[in-house]
Amino acid sequence: MPGNLQSIPPSVIASWPTPNYNDPARRPWMPAYAGILQGIMTLMLATRLVLRAQLKAGPLGLDDALLIPSFLGATTFTVLIILGTEKYGMDRHIWDVRASTFENTALIGWAAEIAFITSTCCTKVSVLLFFRRLTQGTFNKIWKYATLAAIAFTISYGVAFILILIFNCTPTAAYWKSYSPAWSTTHTYHCTDTQILNPIQGALSVITDFYSVILPMGMLRTLSTTKRQKWALNAVFSLGLLVVVAGIVRTVYLERLGSHWDITWLGFDVFVWSQLEVQLAIICASAPALRVFFRRYLSDPITRAINSGRSTTGGRSGNRDSKMGDMVGMVVLGRRRQGDVMEVCEEGEGITKRVDVSVEDAIEESPSPSASFSTMNHEARLVKSLEDYENLALETLHRQRKSQPYIDWRGKGS
Repeated sequence: MPGNLQSIPPSVIASWPTPNYNDPARRPWMPAYAGILQGIMTLMLATRLVLRAQLKAGPLGLDDALLIPSFLGATTFTVLIILGTEKYGMDRHIWDVRASTFENTALIGWAAEIAFITSTCCTKVSVLLFFRRLTQGTFNKIWKYATLAAIAFTISYGVAFILILIFNCTPTAAYWKSYSPAWSTTHTYHCTDTQILNPIQGALSVITDFYSVILPMGMLRTLSTTKRQKWALNAVFSLGLLVVVAGIVRTVYLERLGSHWDITWLGFDVFVWSQLEVQLAIICASAPALRVFFRRYLSDPITRAINSGRSTTGGRSGNRDSKMGDMVGMVVLGRRRQGDVMEVCEEGEGITKRVDVSVEDAIEESPSPSASFSTMNHEARLVKSLEDYENLALETLHRQRKSQPYIDWRGKGS
């Protein structure tokens, strides 16, 4: 048997119930479960990369490049577990699996481990590189070295366990071919006993998951930004704690896998939690860039829909409420002694900026009715772009000039 699984003694095999190859107890929901997670992950990753390529969420970087092998590893893992459960009996008890499929079952398990380690390690390094780029030049050397150390440890851990899987048996193919009686009786091979590495690998995966979440959250405390942005980033990185929980449960099943005989039934549970961990990791890594997508494409239609609903159902009070809601993205003009002050609410941000575009009065206030009307007049207009803003400012200045009597350089009016 391969070194990370124990050999099943004949006495245990003799105690198994009668095989049921035609209608065994199965768990047939793996394709739907794995497919849904894979689809969500693919959609979110594609959105992130498109936004980066269009320079709408920052430029493409090494953190984005690392998500490509991460995606390939996760996709390979999804294909392998669906193939294993649907074709090679990894969704049922081992006594209901035909012995002729054991070799392929072991091969799928071996390849799935390599795909899992490759994907998760690339995702963790991508997250750390992303945050290092996000906070470049804003945190001290301690955080910088801590991030570099975390990246180095993650890479070392991944490479080490992939090499262990490759060189666990001599030759490597003995890992899965030893399950074939015809091959094992005619070939000489050796597999190192590495059962203890199952829980160790799971524990190290959880540790790397954990510091990939905690380290960025810790650095946010020293980041010079608004509280709102800090809360948003903390919320995004906190999603990574779900990955940590999935990793802990996966580690429990990995430990049981090395000490129980029903390896296909327990292997299914390992696959379930491994799939959740590997897909959630990429989803969480893609989440920060998607803030731009929601702000650009969803916040404005949602705001308009809410305001429209208020205006059609609320009567007069509803109209007043909707007008207040329409203040988002609008400019309110008011004549003041110092000049005109504009309040601009940026769409999707909820942040009000007061921009002083005052023009100091060169002349005293005119008592004419038109001037008084101009002074008292307030109006609201939707500002969608910088061009709209400039046009509105020019129109305001033009109205002010028309309302004032012309006085030439000699002090004579027109």
